[in-house]
Amino acid sequence: MTMLIFPVIKGFYSPDVEHLPNWVPSRDQDVFVNIELSIGTKDRDGTDIFQVVVATPEAIRKRIDKMGGLLSGRGLLVVAHYDWKEIFRHCQNLVTHSGGDTWSQICEHLSRHFLWEFENYVESREEKRGEKETFQ
Repeated sequence: MTMLIFPVIKGFYSPDVEHLPNWVPSRDQDVFVNIELSIGTKDRDGTDIFQVVVATPEAIRKRIDKMGGLLSGRGLLVVAHYDWKEIFRHCQNLVTHSGGDTWSQICEHLSRHFLWEFENYVESREEKRGEKETFQ
């Protein structure tokens, strides 16, 4: 019998904002924030990093104009206004409902909403054989 694995958010960080829960943007146009979520399981110490950009329509419009009228990609959460509690609750809900039989299944599901640090990662031949690479 296989037991489902359920991921949890163990931490968060933004290279753009010093303290996400207390940040108050001066204008809606300023809300275009990269957020990194450390996601793992309750029973293990390790985590994988998943990224999402939280942005208001005004901030997106501002960037689209600078980029020639186009913005494409995954890992974007559009909000009417910045409310950290609501944003975190939404992310937590997505993570909580991403259970699976394996960590790979969980990461595949999470990658529908977030950008995963190991997306498109391919093991080297040495890693597949269990050998360590050495650099000189």
